[in-house]
Amino acid sequence: MSKKQFSVGRPMLWVGVAVLSAGLAVGAWFLKSTGVETGVKSANRAAAASVKRHLVPSLAASDVRDPMSEEASADLQEIVEDRILDEDTTTVRIWTASGTLVYSSTGEETGTRGGDERGIRLATSGEGKTTSIVPASQLGVLDIYTPLRVGTGRRSEAAVEVVDEFAPIFAAAGQPWNLVQSIAGGLAAIALLLTGISFALLRVGRVGTRDGGFMRPGGSADEEKLRRTIGARDEQLTQLRTQLREQETETVERIRELEIQLRDAVTKADEAGSRSGDTAGPSDGAQEANRRAQELLDRAGRAEGELAAFREQLKDAPVGDSKEAEHRIQVLEEQLRTVGEERDRAAADLKTLEATARDTEARFEELAQRAEDLKTSMATKGQWDDQASEELRRTVEEMKISLAESERARHEAESVATAASTALASADATIAALQEERELLRGDVESDKGETAVRLVQAEARVTELERSLVEARDRTAELGRERDEAIAR
Repeated sequence: MSKKQFSVGRPMLWVGVAVLSAGLAVGAWFLKSTGVETGVKSANRAAAASVKRHLVPSLAASDVRDPMSEEASADLQEIVEDRILDEDTTTVRIWTASGTLVYSSTGEETGTRGGDERGIRLATSGEGKTTSIVPASQLGVLDIYTPLRVGTGRRSEAAVEVVDEFAPIFAAAGQPWNLVQSIAGGLAAIALLLTGISFALLRVGRVGTRDGGFMRPGGSADEEKLRRTIGARDEQLTQLRTQLREQETETVERIRELEIQLRDAVTKADEAGSRSGDTAGPSDGAQEANRRAQELLDRAGRAEGELAAFREQLKDAPVGDSKEAEHRIQVLEEQLRTVGEERDRAAADLKTLEATARDTEARFEELAQRAEDLKTSMATKGQWDDQASEELRRTVEEMKISLAESERARHEAESVATAASTALASADATIAALQEERELLRGDVESDKGETAVRLVQAEARVTELERSLVEARDRTAELGRERDEAIAR
């Protein structure tokens, strides 16, 4: 058995393997694509042959110029289902040159427009040409448009669309190139990985110059140097951790000592303050300053409370008042609209009665004119026959009735006019009163808002003054505290 190991330290070898594998994968992909094109062409030829063999003998040129009737479609459906449709061919359609659907094996409504415009045009131009639309994925369908030549001529009368499943064509074209492409791609990836490893091993000096293979146990000078460096850093880290723990212990002890010294100093200061009589005055002054500061703080708190109360009043009371005022204004405006509508109705009634009175007067004048005409006619003829007398009597009666109606309408119009005038005057007075009341309400709302704003400004000024006094008291307290400390120190 050879003592040499399998070498991964030859980068050029793995580069060559990667290039060959990639070339093999590309070649397999190209052959698969060529196989797909060949399969599509074969499907086109099969569709054209099937149409020529099964559909052409059963159709005439007149059958495909217009949408088929139900009987013709049923007869053709039997032929299509028996001879053309199978597990791969799913649909057959017939299109005119203008793109009108003549027949569909799926029962679609005929007479509609659709289909692929280019495929139909190529299939119906001259003798026609078979074309197809390849889907973007293997899960789609292959649309084939082939010419339909019926009769003795070679001219294409319509286009036949045959829909085939694309998955069988794609699967047949990919065998065995899918497997070859996968294996070649995997080899190329492995070769690229080993190439990277080889270059890495060459850079760190882990590849022998003669035998090749992985490094033998024992290491090299670089690795030994690296181990020494790591060991030195570990020792430094250990020393730093020890120093930190020692410093932490010293700091804690120092803090404890300072706390003890502080307590002793406070105790001594209290004893000195109790023994010294000179410090009584500053202490009393400090207490007085503290008391005044506390009073100022209380006053500031009360002022801030008053300010908050004023703000709440400004937030709540004016809003409620303004809402109530707005409600009253809305009620007044509604009353204004109601009175205005009543005034308009009264004016309309007055106009109606005036028109009725005018019509009645016109009728009365017409009847009077007829009576005068009858009198004149009878005076001219000099005879008073019964018919003329009867007509004259009826005319006089109608005149009396019209006159009575005219008088009644006039009286009603006058009464309505009087009532309307009174209502108009009352409405105008009511409108003026309501408008005045609305303006008063708005003025009250504005004055309330202004008064509240003034009170708020005054409260804020008072708070500002109290805050200034508080600052002065605090300064005085601090000064007295310093004087007390100086006295205690003395």
